[in-house]
Order: sequence, then structure tokens, then C-alpha cells
Amino acid sequence: KRRGGSPTSASATVTSSAEIKEIDISTLPEQLQQMLQNLDVSNVAEIDVSEIMSKLAGNLAKMKPKVPEKARPEPKREPTRESYEYVKLVNGAPGCPVGSEILTFEECRDAILSLGQKPDPYWTNSFEGLPRHCSLRDRPGEVVGLERMHFNTANRGTGRDDLAPICRKQGGQPVKEETSSSKSNSRTGVVRDNSHVIQELNGKTQRRLLAKEKVFYLVYMKQGGLTYTDESMLLDIKDHFQQRLEERGISLDYLWLDVGVERQIRALLDPPTLPSAMLLQGGNQPKFMLAHHREEDEEALAVRDEEIRLLLNTLLGDETRFQRLHAKKLETSWAKKT
Repeated sequence: KRRGGSPTSASATVTSSAEIKEIDISTLPEQLQQMLQNLDVSNVAEIDVSEIMSKLAGNLAKMKPKVPEKARPEPKREPTRESYEYVKLVNGAPGCPVGSEILTFEECRDAILSLGQKPDPYWTNSFEGLPRHCSLRDRPGEVVGLERMHFNTANRGTGRDDLAPICRKQGGQPVKEETSSSKSNSRTGVVRDNSHVIQELNGKTQRRLLAKEKVFYLVYMKQGGLTYTDESMLLDIKDHFQQRLEERGISLDYLWLDVGVERQIRALLDPPTLPSAMLLQGGNQPKFMLAHHREEDEEALAVRDEEIRLLLNTLLGDETRFQRLHAKKLETSWAKKT
């Protein structure tokens, strides 16, 4: 038992059922001293050890240690890359002017895509009989070769009639742009950004893309985004018809349309099923012609490569049967207008 003194005295003697111990309160931490002084006991002059322990346990349970907050990690910054404007020189040119050369395979591929051309299949090696660095064969064939993009690592190069050097535009300044961690859905191959060559026709782009009256448009229509398989098919068709269209003086651009978004446009055109395709002429008096859809068991089938080629052959043969579109109705039917 404690003999005399007050709750604030420097020492006290406490009795337990087993033994007597002397506690020097001044040696305890200040917070614990205060806790002992504030204990609600019936008689501060006589404090049983078991009572002290019970009271301390209750108070300590209410105390929450202050845990320092973890430093918030810095947001991960996407790497940046430099983007240039590119030009295609004439076939037979020996190479790019000094300072405008494309020095990597990856940039060569990006440059060709940015010019609306298809890089695959490609050739890369070291051979002085071709233009140095990046060049393009835009009219491949069995005689000249099927490879389109050429990346030549030789120290010297020579011009060739079937190849056009691809160069950075002189005087152009590189632009830093954020790279995307995922350009497409890896399972579906759906292109969701501007990495594709075929441009999307929608409410935001229709005025710019359809402004020219003397230009025809091959528009591929489907539900959802354009896949790499879709784009490859359209670029192959473009390669096949390019020379014949140029010989006839016909200007043709290739576009794609997501009718899942542009629902009113779908209702206006009324394709039998999807995917579908049409020839479209813009300007003040727009008109269109849908591709033919084969049928099976009286059900329309989706348009394939074959039907699109047939549609373009109809254009080349002056056999098109266009339907008129009301310009104002077409303009007001687009979604996501600017």
C-alpha cells in the first residue's frame, strides 16, 4: 500500500497480492505520468496494481499511434516523341536533302502512314543501288517488286525509277506529343486514335471532308471502330485502283463511318445490313450509291472486298446510279457536330 503523499508525488509504493514494488513516477514518460494522475480510482492513496493495469489497458486502447502518411507517388508521365511533317519526293530522286533524312526504321514507317500510304510489305537492308534511308514504292507489282516501304542502311544511295524518297519537310520544327500507352484494343484490333490512315467521317469532320464537289468518296460503314483488318482491306483496294483512277482523272478518297454513333445517317442511307459501303459525292448537291449486297436465304450479307471492288468498277465504267441527298437534311443528321 502507498504511504501518504499526493497523486503528484515523485514516488509511490503499491501493493499487489504477490509482492510490494516501489514505482518512481518521475522516471516514466510524461504522457504516462499524466495518465496515472488522471486515473479514476476510488482511493488514490491505495492503488492496487491490478487496478492500475486495468485502467492503463483501457486508456492505451483508446490511443491511436500517429502513422505518417505515405508519400503520394508522382503521377507517371507518358514519354514524349518528336513528330515531323513529311514529304514524298519524285520517283528516281537519289535521296533526301542533308538534314531532312529519316534515320530510323520506325520513323520511316510513321512517315509513310502519315502520308496516307501503306508501308507493308517492307524491305530493309544495306544496298547502294537504292535511295539511302527511307523510300516508298507506291505502285508495287510482280515485275518491279511487291515491297512498298524500303529502309536502306547503306552509306551511299542511288535513285531508282520505282522508288520515291520520303523525307522530313525542310524547315519544319519537331512537335513534342504525348504517346499513348494503348493505341488499340489488343483483343479486337480496333483503332481508337489517329494512328490509322483511313480517316473517320463524322459530325466533326464532315464539313472539311465533304466540301469538294469534284471528289468522290468510298465510305466504309460499320457498327463500331475501324479494325486493322478493315483498314488493310481498304488500303489494298486503294492500291489496286489508284493508277486506273488517275488515268481517268477521277479523284477518290477513302473514309469510314461508325453508324453506331451516326444513327441518323444510317437511317438516311438505309444500308441492307452491316458492314456496308457506298460511293458518296459531297458539295452542295450530295449524292450516293450503295454497294451491292449478296443475299443468302433471302437475307442480305455483309459487304466484302469483292463488293467494294465491284462498286469502284462501276465508277470507272460510268455505270453509277446515284441517289440524291437533301443537303440540309444530311447536314443536320450528323451526331457530335462542332
